[in-house]
Amino acid sequence: MMTDRLIFVCACHSLDHQVTFWYDEDDEQLVTEVRLITHKGFFKRLWVGITYAFGYKCRYGNFDQFIFNDNDLIELRKFIDKKH
Repeated sequence: MMTDRLIFVCACHSLDHQVTFWYDEDDEQLVTEVRLITHKGFFKRLWVGITYAFGYKCRYGNFDQFIFNDNDLIELRKFIDKKH
């Protein structure tokens, strides 16, 4: 069961770069979900999937980065401490 979420937006201010934390009380685990980019539209997602299946690699790679602000780290620490 998920009770509350803590969501951070990257210091670069891109809404495509988000990290979400929540504590799953049933499994007693801290869960992290990272969102770096979302391809909008069915055909765009299909095209990305096909190119991936045939081994195409983006020059930037399939991963990006998330930059925490100092205040974000303080909030994350409070969130983790509250759950334990």
